[in-house]
Amino acid sequence: MKQIKTNKFVHDVNHLHAYFEKHDDLPPSYSPFTLDSHGCTLTHYLSRLSNPRILLDFLMTLKGFDVNIKQEGGRGFKGRNLGHWIMRNNCESLLTQEYGIEWEARTEDGSCTADYAAYSNNLSGLIFLEKIGSLKTEERNVYGCNLVHWWCLGGNDNLDVLEYLWTVDFRLFGEENYNGHTVVHKLAQRRNLKGLVWVLGREPKVEWGEDEGGLWASDLARLEGWGEGERLLKVEEEERGLYNKNDIDS
Repeated sequence: MKQIKTNKFVHDVNHLHAYFEKHDDLPPSYSPFTLDSHGCTLTHYLSRLSNPRILLDFLMTLKGFDVNIKQEGGRGFKGRNLGHWIMRNNCESLLTQEYGIEWEARTEDGSCTADYAAYSNNLSGLIFLEKIGSLKTEERNVYGCNLVHWWCLGGNDNLDVLEYLWTVDFRLFGEENYNGHTVVHKLAQRRNLKGLVWVLGREPKVEWGEDEGGLWASDLARLEGWGEGERLLKVEEEERGLYNKNDIDS
């Protein structure tokens, strides 16, 4: 497939969308199977349009069109399908089973569409996946990250998804990824005070310990230069009787 620059490709997407809104013909030189420099086809950009169904309805009529075509590229991108992008971009108009989108598809590193919804604080996306039986809270990617880890990575300060995930399965909050990080470690790394205060106030208590490098959550906050988070976590560690051998004056 011919590769073209991303900015030109996105411009073409917007151009095509305008064509469909006016009920004009598709430009004869266009191919929906063209890859851009990120390994994406038009399918992967649909969720960025204001009315993606118009274009998707047309693409579904084309011979050889695959709504679940996977993105090419590096490990962080490879294997994403339209479902991943819908969740990433909070595209509610495509939260449907109508088009045969594989909602349980996984990327090359094992990340599912629900992970991307959590990352983007996409509550409607997660509720949709739960409704159709595709919210698999037990799934992990190659880094051992669960949905709560992904939420932390998104740097969110809206707690709607965090509260939702607690009601779905509060055990996720105490699980470690392969670095030994729980939600508390991740929130410390991201300097997320709002999320951290909320998590520390849950019952049953969320537990954490040393990560694979021997660091506690308070250590990670200190390494980030986040004094407020470090002090809060030190108090919590002391109150819970957790012994931090790295506890030094900073």
